[in-house]
Amino acid sequence: MIAMETLLHVAVTVTGGRDSAIAWAAPLSVPLFLTAVGLFLCWFHRCSRNAELFAPGRHQHSEEATVGIWFHPLKMLWAPRRIALDIWNASGGTGSPWLINAWWIAWLGKFFSALLYPAFGGSVYDPNATYMFQIGVVAAGLAILMIHQLTAAQDAKVGAGVRDTGF
Repeated sequence: MIAMETLLHVAVTVTGGRDSAIAWAAPLSVPLFLTAVGLFLCWFHRCSRNAELFAPGRHQHSEEATVGIWFHPLKMLWAPRRIALDIWNASGGTGSPWLINAWWIAWLGKFFSALLYPAFGGSVYDPNATYMFQIGVVAAGLAILMIHQLTAAQDAKVGAGVRDTGF
């Protein structure tokens, strides 16, 4: 869903933000976005629950906070990254968690550009805002890779003999 939502925005950008492209994309944009967000939050919560089973009591935020924290105006700027790092560590991720950090930096870039650009009079479909879409494409790609990496780490942990993971 993240890829589909991103491809929709890329298609509009490629057309130069023409009214005809916006007309067919606009009705799809919000449902795709909300579905992608909902599925991501379900996945994130499930990973957090698994991480708590893998390493009980060693997380900075509770399993219940993994969804709600995204809606807290200040904590949403750093806590989800911390939760993802806790998931990575509890899941036995090997190597550096650079992908989580890269995803988070790109996500913050997308968040702030989407927040600030319209505040200064720009439209999210403005053809001059291609940097905003480039940041979004990078953030989406890194999110997909990060989801794959954390899921693979948890699958490996389960395969190594951890029982009752909530999968």
